[in-house]
Amino acid sequence: MTVIRMLVLALVAGLAGCAAAPTSEHSAFLGRTLDYQSAPDGSGALIYRKPGFKPGDGARYKRFMIDPVLVWYSPQSSYKGIYPDELKAITDYFRTTTVAHLQDRYPVVAEPGPDVVRIRAAIVDMHRENPIHLYQFTPVGLVLTGVKEATGLDDITRERVAAGNSYIIAATIEVGFFDSTTNELLGAFRDSSRASPARRDAGGATWGQVKAGLDAWAQKLRARIDEAQAGR
Repeated sequence: MTVIRMLVLALVAGLAGCAAAPTSEHSAFLGRTLDYQSAPDGSGALIYRKPGFKPGDGARYKRFMIDPVLVWYSPQSSYKGIYPDELKAITDYFRTTTVAHLQDRYPVVAEPGPDVVRIRAAIVDMHRENPIHLYQFTPVGLVLTGVKEATGLDDITRERVAAGNSYIIAATIEVGFFDSTTNELLGAFRDSSRASPARRDAGGATWGQVKAGLDAWAQKLRARIDEAQAGR
């Protein structure tokens, strides 16, 4: 292939990327189909803003309330079981890390108000493999809550839990931002994560990687709020 032809193809690909059409995604969690656009920061996340949302409109919202986080398995997941402490640790940790990523600038409150956005989040489309050897199970709460040891378990440490397998191979975060007094959907974002083929063969992401993934999602959630505040 000549250098000129390569440059032409690169230019065409770039123009096609600039003209990319919105991606329509139906959300059972949010109960509607949304036309998503790629996030401007190139993070791979998809974002939605209500029609007519103008630059700077988000600045009138100063505080945020955060609903409990939900988890939805994919119908195609080969395994749908999960221990209660795993589920609670995952959802509690995501809410905790979200609060930590917001509170330096945005107060998190418990009551609605005219300047309050209600955040509803769900981990959806989760795919999980069947833990073949259940005796290898170590509660995820040990690594996510910082507990050092657990009664009845053989020298379980945070390090061992972080290195252990979660059997989670893929998941998506969906977040809706609502006016807390009118329940109008102001915006949303969606982002997916998938374990590498090597990690999938090894039993999915480790619990340490699950925690890091939840932190990354909370960081992207904060970025979406900053963008709405600045009107970008």
